[in-house]
Amino acid sequence: MQSTKKNRGEWSELYVFCQLILKNTLPFGDTNGRAVDNDFLTILKLAHDHEEAIFNRLKNGKLQIVKNDGAIVKELLISEAFDEGQLKIIFDQIRNGVGRTFNMDSFIPIMNKLNIQKFKGNSSKKADIWIGFDYQATIHDLDPMGIKSYAGGAPTLLNSSKVTNFIYEITNFTGSVNQVNAIESRSKIKDRVKKILAEGGVFTYTPSNDNVHEKNLRMVDSKMPELLAEVLIKYYRGDGCLLSSLVVEEQKIARFKDYLKAVVLGMFSSKEWDGNYTSNGTIILHDADTLVLYHVMKDKIFKDYFFSKTKLDTPASRNGFGKLYIENNKIYMKLNLQIRSI
Repeated sequence: MQSTKKNRGEWSELYVFCQLILKNTLPFGDTNGRAVDNDFLTILKLAHDHEEAIFNRLKNGKLQIVKNDGAIVKELLISEAFDEGQLKIIFDQIRNGVGRTFNMDSFIPIMNKLNIQKFKGNSSKKADIWIGFDYQATIHDLDPMGIKSYAGGAPTLLNSSKVTNFIYEITNFTGSVNQVNAIESRSKIKDRVKKILAEGGVFTYTPSNDNVHEKNLRMVDSKMPELLAEVLIKYYRGDGCLLSSLVVEEQKIARFKDYLKAVVLGMFSSKEWDGNYTSNGTIILHDADTLVLYHVMKDKIFKDYFFSKTKLDTPASRNGFGKLYIENNKIYMKLNLQIRSI
């Protein structure tokens, strides 16, 4: 592997892969993000691209690297490739990396020993790695799993883009469009929404028939766009940011838990989604240098965790939202959705 620049999330994926090789076990997490005692997977094999190579974890601390046609590439002691001390240094370097992307030369000798030339997840799938494991005497073969890293900050679950804009028609507004748009405070989007409401404005969500994101949302629930539009208004008018404080009705909570599961395991906002998951779980890399797993085998814990550990966030306004505009003699405003872990 040659020196290359990656972002913090991509380096974290490589770090987690090495940690799993070293640790041999992966604990399940509870609803608070802590590892559950004596409830874990025993790792048998790993792959970062299962079409390229499989890493079998053998007894006596050995690792066997096998091509997808079964040919053995290499066998080595894991301790010959890296140890816990090296990974701790690497974790600190990831956490303290400068810039959006940066080099990690300390990874190069490790990757060379593991015969890894490149390490990058499939952008069309939620899975970052595949894990073969033993759980309660049942063998699972190369189960797809995603990775979310807190190294350097809380990760996003849903990245903002122009397709995550929600369009609202504004009625009964008695104020000035120009005065609202002129607000340039630090929290300008929220302050504009508050000004509109103070001037009698009513926000009504306007569905879009050609929006990929909206179509994907209706795969989760036929009313999911409207439910999210309602929560977005609550957020931008200042009712709070935690999803668990913005959604309190039991039926709506159940729908939002299904939605978050879809976001984490299958759905991309800008790509048409068929309703299927491309990952069966998510590994959380905490800032404290610990790994925990949330998996569909423990569906209730999975949903409860992500619902309680999620907030709405205000993204950069480059996605074209947050200002009033007039179209066909009607007033509209776009508000953008971004979801982040806490």
